[in-house]
Amino acid sequence: MLASVAVIYGTNFGAIKYLDEANVDVSIVTAIRFALASLALCPFLYKAPWPVVLRGIEVGVWVSVGYIAQAIGLQTTQASKSAFICSLAVVVVPIVNAIIYKKKAPPTTWLASLLAVAGVGLLTLEGKGNPPCIGDLWSLGQPIGFGIAFVRTEQCMQANKGEALAMTASQMAAVLACSMLWVSFTLTSNTPDLSVLYEPVNLAALFYTGVITSGVAVVAESVALAHISAEETTVILSTEPLWAALFGSVILGETMSGFGYLGGAVILLGCLVTQLKLPKTLEKLLKPWGEGGEEAGED
Repeated sequence: MLASVAVIYGTNFGAIKYLDEANVDVSIVTAIRFALASLALCPFLYKAPWPVVLRGIEVGVWVSVGYIAQAIGLQTTQASKSAFICSLAVVVVPIVNAIIYKKKAPPTTWLASLLAVAGVGLLTLEGKGNPPCIGDLWSLGQPIGFGIAFVRTEQCMQANKGEALAMTASQMAAVLACSMLWVSFTLTSNTPDLSVLYEPVNLAALFYTGVITSGVAVVAESVALAHISAEETTVILSTEPLWAALFGSVILGETMSGFGYLGGAVILLGCLVTQLKLPKTLEKLLKPWGEGGEEAGED
């Protein structure tokens, strides 16, 4: 299920980037997208348990950080680069668990962090010594928002395994509220011209990003988090940038330099490292970084 979600999420970057060409304020497009997602899922809020709804709202706020950063970043950076940066959630999740919830972070997490930082440097600088573009910097909000959301969703879904639809519905409603707040800060006194969004291709892109890549995909993700950990989830979803690069190339004609692809490969290597057992010498070298917390004394 999560492997399929990774493909869907990968196509989302290209679809959002395509909608940017409509020249409609990105905050309005984002609000419409999540209005469609909320409309599709709102029936599942009927008689939903309040603890699940409240947790969904909290998760929705964190998800909003990721989605808004993604939408702003995609205005000036490539869909493929944005997706590779988003995959850093695989490092954010164990770090959040270690710092906030005092769970022991294995040595592989810290090695993965170093690889991820190096990969982002190669990806954004592309070997030219130039600073990252503003879109690259905005894109860093994705792994933070989504990473925290993964942790909180796991905690809720493990205790409420049959409430994925209610969880996602309240989450999408919260994202819609945050998007509308964003619109209120960006909208000028002039009435925006939304007629271009009525074109069939743009309507299809809005429906796809709202109902499929937001509603359906997040429901599937929530169902999965009822059975596996947030760490495992982010590792499986780390294939997402490969699909984003493929669809970005096919749909948008995007290309990256050799350094860009190398950076993406290093990020994915960091994701893979989190699931590998390190040689004992390297593990001893990194072990002090993983100590601390209530589980630090366990093997």
